Amino acid sequence: MTVEQRRIQCWDVDGGYAAAREKYRAEFVRANFDLQEQGFEEVDVFLRADARSLSAKLDETNYLVAAKINKRRLFAEVFGQFGRLTQITAKLHRHFQSEFAPVFCSMLKMGPLQYKPDYHRLAASAEVDESYRWHVDNGPSSHLKLIIYLNDDHDGATAVMSRQDSRKFIDAGYLEGERLFHVDEFAEEHGISYTPYKIQPKAGSGLIFEPTNVLHKGMYPTFGERRVFQIGIIPWGEPWEKHYEEHWAKGYSSSNGFPKYVLGDGGPFDA
Repeated sequence: MTVEQRRIQCWDVDGGYAAAREKYRAEFVRANFDLQEQGFEEVDVFLRADARSLSAKLDETNYLVAAKINKRRLFAEVFGQFGRLTQITAKLHRHFQSEFAPVFCSMLKMGPLQYKPDYHRLAASAEVDESYRWHVDNGPSSHLKLIIYLNDDHDGATAVMSRQDSRKFIDAGYLEGERLFHVDEFAEEHGISYTPYKIQPKAGSGLIFEPTNVLHKGMYPTFGERRVFQIGIIPWGEPWEKHYEEHWAKGYSSSNGFPKYVLGDGGPFDA
């Protein structure tokens, strides 16, 4: 069983996410929206001043987990509430063809490497964080990730491939080996043609993408500090506010993980 097959078995089958998505889609009718058929799309999220205000809180929270951030207020800014839909919510509704829920969030920052690296030899360097090598995420196939860029006083970025190009690498066995900083040699060895996209952020902009299907990586800045807030989003049967009150407001918290569904009498999440 491959890495991808194990992930699908763990989350889509055993974790119940595939069945849950079909259940929720059957109860929710909207026109389809497929992230520009590429598996990712750039979006506007915050006003620039709002993004910078949130960015400033990174220094107050030890920057990794957003423990001290008012997550309800933040989710309301991103998704809207009380019937007011943001463009993000409209896109999520059309993509999932169901309601949705945020199930994890975290704040991250990354400055330049402590030395000027030879980027052509950096693939095997332990200095490079795993999220800055080409990878797909673990988790259910149906989930999306929203990266919100909090500042733009740096030259860091996010690199992403289309769903179609990512599939070429996955089918060639890329996931079975170590994550690579550069994939040119792998592509040449396997006869893969591909076009990486560089998302150069502006404060308040965002990127929605399919992290289990789309190869992606962060790109180190050479100056300044890259600051982002990321949210994991899954299909859900009710508006996000109700999910928040039933779970986040009662102490549920995750920086990068998923609960397992229980679709019977026990409710949507296991205990």
